[in-house]
Amino acid sequence: MKTLKNLFHAMAAVLLLALTATVAVSCGDDDDDPVAEKKVQKVQITVDAKPTADMLKYLDLAIVYEDSNGGSETKKIDTTEPKFTFDVTKFPATASVNYTMKQKSGVELPTEGSISVSPGFYYTVTKYFSDGTSTLLQYAGSSSSLSVPVDKFASWIEKHSENKNSFEFDSNGDLKK
Repeated sequence: MKTLKNLFHAMAAVLLLALTATVAVSCGDDDDDPVAEKKVQKVQITVDAKPTADMLKYLDLAIVYEDSNGGSETKKIDTTEPKFTFDVTKFPATASVNYTMKQKSGVELPTEGSISVSPGFYYTVTKYFSDGTSTLLQYAGSSSSLSVPVDKFASWIEKHSENKNSFEFDSNGDLKK
């Protein structure tokens, strides 16, 4: 019986030691280094247009960017693979990207046939943080090629002379829905 009693005391001592170690480890100082909140550095809008060779030949094409912080840029499109980036650095903000087109002056259209066009563009909206990380906020766009008969080209230009996308950002640089 005495051996059983000694065994019980030994087990109780080991259990007490184990509990004390667990409490000591779990009660450490949790406020050593608070995790720094990520700070938004900028939101970048990237525009990728896909005009056809015919569009470059017969149209003046441009991407017009504007934002509520006074930012404004017009980028002429003179290649079939243009890619432009625009940065928003103050929030809240609004921004717009407008793909404009008008018939070139002094350039004669063919008298028959059709003109190949692709009026759309793709854009991505990416938020960049001061720690070097980023997150994609939005990706959208369309770019389908089609042939417009020459006699309908002027009305097609009028209908597609502007292709505008607007964005509204909250104080954290996130897109408002």
